[in-house]
Amino acid sequence: MVDMVYKDVLQTLEQGEACVVLTLIKENAKKGSRVAGKRFLSCSGTRVAMDACIHALSVTPFDQANDQVNGVGDPEVDPLFAQEAVTLVEASLRSGRVASKRVSLEGEAARLLAEPFYPPDELVILGGGHVSQALVPVAVILGYRVTVVDDRPAFAAPERFPGAAKVICDDFVRAIEGLHLQPSCAVAIITRGHRHDLRCLEALVGRQLGYLGMIGSRRRVQLIKEHLRSSGVSEEKIERVQMPIGLPIGAQTPEEIAVSIAAQLIQARRGEGGSAGITVQDMELLRTLVDSAKRGIPAVLATVVEARGSTPRKAGAKLLVFRDGQMRGTIGGGCIEAEARREALLLLDGGAAGLFRFSLDDDAAAEEGMACGGTMEVLLELVATV
Repeated sequence: MVDMVYKDVLQTLEQGEACVVLTLIKENAKKGSRVAGKRFLSCSGTRVAMDACIHALSVTPFDQANDQVNGVGDPEVDPLFAQEAVTLVEASLRSGRVASKRVSLEGEAARLLAEPFYPPDELVILGGGHVSQALVPVAVILGYRVTVVDDRPAFAAPERFPGAAKVICDDFVRAIEGLHLQPSCAVAIITRGHRHDLRCLEALVGRQLGYLGMIGSRRRVQLIKEHLRSSGVSEEKIERVQMPIGLPIGAQTPEEIAVSIAAQLIQARRGEGGSAGITVQDMELLRTLVDSAKRGIPAVLATVVEARGSTPRKAGAKLLVFRDGQMRGTIGGGCIEAEARREALLLLDGGAAGLFRFSLDDDAAAEEGMACGGTMEVLLELVATV
């Protein structure tokens, strides 16, 4: 069963910190895979804490509802296993993706999973005009935690930006200095005028950010680039700024400009070196999971461990399935999600938790409108009730 590690995950993410969940799966040739253990690991902890977590994972019984699985290993943790686990955790943190490795403990075949969780991506919008109003709801849908800044009280009114986590009324540069901008943070400069845009850009151009864009015409952008060069800003830093902001789709209205900016944010987030923050929607799924466990509502958590070929979602995607068939989240919809839902309902009726492989062949993929088939490995686990 899924123990309450996800309660700790949720609390850690809400505190703005990253963490990892380690899962150990025993492999049995006759009965298939069985979840043997799951442990939460805070990335702000020390290497000693990591080793202690791995030790607990290797010796503690976990899912006794399924054939009395009693954990693996002995009290002296296999040094090779410990090192492999540490390496896996570090790899998952670097990539921001689920990492897995086949391991051996006391001669038993097993598989170790490391699932990283990063806080939601932050988007700071400097300027509270019409484009910002249009951009906020789109950014929230995309999973960003949004902060809006404007120096005019009438434009920095929270009711103008439903869904924004924070609305600040202050001088732009002073507000920037007061914000804790992480390296993964995205910033969109969309103020009411050239002077304010330039002040914001000068305060931000030297910072390490996941995305930095500034609105403006091509002529105005050239003037600003020349000004930055004359001020001693390196060409590399200047070229990292997306200006004019947004993808070139011919946008004219505030709503169209907001869509072009949102598309560019996705491009930056999904590209090489992009962020791996959890979406606001997945945070809500974790809250639903924790709340269901507290209220004693039976459910199964499905997590994509590995995806090959043309699959709609990749490793880390989650789906929560309840006994009445209702679902929260998605692992992509279509045939694969339907199969995962069916297996989850069987699990709720006494089936065994473990890894399941779902395939979409070429014919089925064609019916789903996909160019070719794909395969997903999905971990299904009961949500423990308290």
